[in-house]
Amino acid sequence: MTDSAAKIQYIDSATSNSPFSSCCTLYRQRIDAIALIKQLSQLAISVQQHRGLSMAILAGDQNFGKEFSALQLQLDRRIAVLEAFAFQVDGLLSATERKNIVNSWMTLKNGWQDDRVMDNFELHCHFIDQLLLLMNQLAKQLERPMSDHLQESARADLAESWVQMKGNGLHHIKQLGLLAFVCKQMPDLIELVAKIRGLATHSMVTGHCDPDCSQKLEFLLRCAKEQREKLNLGIIRVSETAKDAISSLPMIKTYDIKLVYMIDKVERDVLASQVVVDDQHGFFELVSEIIDVYVAVVNQGLDMLQCWQEQQLEEWLIKG
Repeated sequence: MTDSAAKIQYIDSATSNSPFSSCCTLYRQRIDAIALIKQLSQLAISVQQHRGLSMAILAGDQNFGKEFSALQLQLDRRIAVLEAFAFQVDGLLSATERKNIVNSWMTLKNGWQDDRVMDNFELHCHFIDQLLLLMNQLAKQLERPMSDHLQESARADLAESWVQMKGNGLHHIKQLGLLAFVCKQMPDLIELVAKIRGLATHSMVTGHCDPDCSQKLEFLLRCAKEQREKLNLGIIRVSETAKDAISSLPMIKTYDIKLVYMIDKVERDVLASQVVVDDQHGFFELVSEIIDVYVAVVNQGLDMLQCWQEQQLEEWLIKG
């Protein structure tokens, strides 16, 4: 091959309509989507902590004040970084979606001291639901295997190797299962447990559980029991896929005892007691420990998804 021919081939591979350029664009979009999912997940965790602490403070416990002030500064930084990152990877989050995140946070941040406790609770829940929905939207972009995209934009012979590599869709099924577990099932369970933490801590501070709070807690505890059963099934499926890549996964079973203890404690000491007398700080820390284990599983699951994208790219480069 002459130097001029080699140069032409190199230029062609870099053009926007080449299969190599399309593969590169697709790969970068997926890595950026995973990075945004991670940021949204961490932001949701911080907002959940903000909800729990603000409810305790509104109930009269000022001992959470120092931790709360530090958390507000952290949230400012997280949202600023998310806004900058989402702007630079234009197309994954719309300008409206980015603006809604900022507006929701400013609503929570400003004037929260004058909120009714349940209004404060619902505002936080709305913001967290918004973040979890965006996580799901981004996760959908990872559902289709790269072979499907390559078949649309590349020559059939290049895409054919991807069809063979899928192993009759087995890898696709595994990826869908892991996505559902770390981007939907686990975040929903974390939010469920975090809601219980906020409402129960508030009741412990005030010394009683009013009818509105009681009704919410009864519903959330029923959901927690149902999700606990589904979680055990999910762990079995993901364990077969993840092998040892998600090292925190076995910790869920270890902390299942603490989850059961939390449920029993709220039913016995909060809902069934006319006067709630308990250590709200100890309870808040206990539930936070459970949530931390779940968060570790989500983070490691997302790392595994990112690793799979890298493996898929490498396999295409070798087998293509």
